[in-house]
Amino acid sequence: MYRWFSGKYDTVKQKQVSIEHDINRSPTRDDMFRMYTASLRLEMLFYGMVVVTDSQWYDGRYFARLSEHDEDFFYFKKLTINYGTPLFQIRRDINFFNRIFAKAFEFSSLPDDDPRSTSLVSSVKEFGARNSNEIELLGGSFPKYFELLRDSIDNQFRPKIDVFEEHISHLNIIPPTLLSNWSVDRTKPSMVWRVFNGTLKDPPHEAVIAYIEKTYLNHWSDDTTGGIKIGLDINSQKIKAQILSLAPNRTLIKGLVDDSNSKNKNSIYDELFDYITFLFNTAFALQHECDLCDVADISVLLASDKEVNIKTMDLPIEFYYCISNLSWREFEYFMNIPKIKQHRKSWLKLYKLSQLTNSSTDRKRAFDELNKLILYIQTLVGKTEVEPYQDEFSFNVETGNILVGGGSSLKETSDNESCYLLVIPGVDEIMRCRFSESQEAADFHLGTIGAKSNSIVIAKNI
Repeated sequence: MYRWFSGKYDTVKQKQVSIEHDINRSPTRDDMFRMYTASLRLEMLFYGMVVVTDSQWYDGRYFARLSEHDEDFFYFKKLTINYGTPLFQIRRDINFFNRIFAKAFEFSSLPDDDPRSTSLVSSVKEFGARNSNEIELLGGSFPKYFELLRDSIDNQFRPKIDVFEEHISHLNIIPPTLLSNWSVDRTKPSMVWRVFNGTLKDPPHEAVIAYIEKTYLNHWSDDTTGGIKIGLDINSQKIKAQILSLAPNRTLIKGLVDDSNSKNKNSIYDELFDYITFLFNTAFALQHECDLCDVADISVLLASDKEVNIKTMDLPIEFYYCISNLSWREFEYFMNIPKIKQHRKSWLKLYKLSQLTNSSTDRKRAFDELNKLILYIQTLVGKTEVEPYQDEFSFNVETGNILVGGGSSLKETSDNESCYLLVIPGVDEIMRCRFSESQEAADFHLGTIGAKSNSIVIAKNI
């Protein structure tokens, strides 16, 4: 059974999607929650086990909102426990409490009336830095942590701290079967360091750090003069120091990128941070023995230019509406439909076999089994009554656009772009995407559901 790690659950990504969609949030409408619910369910349906880290779980805006729905949260956990084959796993560091809470951690999930406001975030971050030793002495007690936090933070934030505590308390009730403990061997270089010091597999086949310098940092202050150029050059040097360090700090890098963007608007800054985040997610996927599912930021046309056969399988747009609006109890019923279970199990078994054998025959068999699963879903959805959802989703019905996937990229992807599964074969072979002239026969990858697309994209070379 394959394990999948997605950059979409990155806490910064969740916050960015939340900020984008919370403008119209109301008691009866939560676009961010609906989108992530649809995406998670589609990953459960077409992938093996979805894996998230402890920080993504405790600090993810989506999971915080899921925890607010008591009955749904119960049936979400029930499905992931009882399905028969694992669907979801939380990788929790045995020292997670101190690693996340007893430090200057920038929480992305903190509730705020203005999601762009950083006052509460900054206050909690400063609290963690100022009281790290005292927090470590709490022995992992969340009640004691929040008691200390309330005593140390401005009174204006107390109502929001109450909400924060409620989220954490619910999320901390985790069935043992969903947990997989892990620990970091600090006697060895970190996986992040190893990834940054790896070599690109695809052209130009150079060291990752050299590629970052040549592609981004050497052009950090192009076309600028005076004080702005000096400030940008200083930021560039600080970023270089981070990527050369034993423990690159993504939060610091993001701060430097944001500062550069405020000085001189340029797409190169966001592109660098996307790539840095991709490298971090690569490291996390390797750390947790997962395949990485992240945004490749390439179009179908580009993939076609690289002589890869792209097969697009469309699901009716109604399927997205239905799958996002089902309760988790109803989705459990859907996942347990005998033919759904049978086709899903056969598809994953054959897909895994095709990756082991490198056989074109096995890849074709796997592809055919996936096609059977999708065709059966199309049959089911064709009989589904969608009318109750048309008012809420009328704007999506017209365009066919709904965000049901996406990786760590902070950029919008257009309708003809999709997110692909990126398989990372080894620490020293870092691949941004697998679409190259030297396409190997074994390259057969199921894409994530495209961001703002209604297709499942299969890259196959048979």
